[in-house]
Amino acid sequence: MAVRLAASQGQATLMIAGADGTVLVPDRVKSTNSSGNLPVTQDYYIQVNPLVSPTTYSLQVTIPSLNLVPIRIVFQPGTTSSIVQGVVAPNATDRYALRALAGQTMTIKLLSPNSQAVVMVWGSDGQVPIPDQADATNWVSRLPATQDYLIDVWSIANANVGYSLHIDVPPK
Repeated sequence: MAVRLAASQGQATLMIAGADGTVLVPDRVKSTNSSGNLPVTQDYYIQVNPLVSPTTYSLQVTIPSLNLVPIRIVFQPGTTSSIVQGVVAPNATDRYALRALAGQTMTIKLLSPNSQAVVMVWGSDGQVPIPDQADATNWVSRLPATQDYLIDVWSIANANVGYSLHIDVPPK
């Protein structure tokens, strides 16, 4: 699900929770955008919290098809990095998959005009080292497990966004 809140007058933030009480986006993070996989099938509640009164806003909620198939990134022989170029539609996601080993360090750098795209990373084990709420465009981390890592590039713009995704995973 992708949620985008835009205030045309005043300011507001989001809080998103499941019917089971699981909070996906707590109010304290003061977020206006969120995107990620929903953990279980249930009702989800989106609360808009105005910070000033009056507040006029628009709320866009997108639930894409579950059939988002990742594009596999394979490094050329003798290399440890790759650059992927793409264009992502408004409030849409491009998904990539990369196999890496426990103990390797992955570096991700996402370049887009005016930082209009962000990156989210999670392992096939369900662990999320970079949630979408981080609004991350750069990330460096030692990988905890040998597995596929999914890398989502998400547009936070109201127009198509061109991007360049740089990934480096040197040997241990």
